[in-house]
Amino acid sequence: MTNVSRVSLHNWQLVEYLGLTEGCHIILRKAGEIIPEFVKCVETGRTKDNYRMLIDLKKEPGSWWDNHPAPENAIRAPKVCPFCGAELVRVATQDGADGAALVCPSETCRSKIVAKMIKFVDRKCMNLMGIGDSLVDLLHTVGVLNNPTDFYKLDVKTL
Repeated sequence: MTNVSRVSLHNWQLVEYLGLTEGCHIILRKAGEIIPEFVKCVETGRTKDNYRMLIDLKKEPGSWWDNHPAPENAIRAPKVCPFCGAELVRVATQDGADGAALVCPSETCRSKIVAKMIKFVDRKCMNLMGIGDSLVDLLHTVGVLNNPTDFYKLDVKTL
């Protein structure tokens, strides 16, 4: 027996199809012997497998939702970026199909800028030791870092 403290759903269409609400009861199973996989929402009776079947049959998810609306208090996908307020867009998959990921299209989004700089200092990129996520965030907040080239302008006095 395993105690599961968290399970993630990254596909907003699936979340909306299942009709998940805060505090609802869900059934999980072990996927690959370890990873908790979402199976079913007890309150709505909707399952992940039924969702996959809709997609495999190439039925438009929107048309299904129109005829089978989720509960009023269902968890809904965000419409705008929580950091910059830009309207979120769905990213298409490699084969051109509608994707499930919601992304901020704004190149001036604070969160995206900080994430790019954190990736830049990472061990797999420039390996700038002693500079962690929180320091990058702080230096951007105070206006010292706005792009990766600003790392090369840092001096002791600025820090």
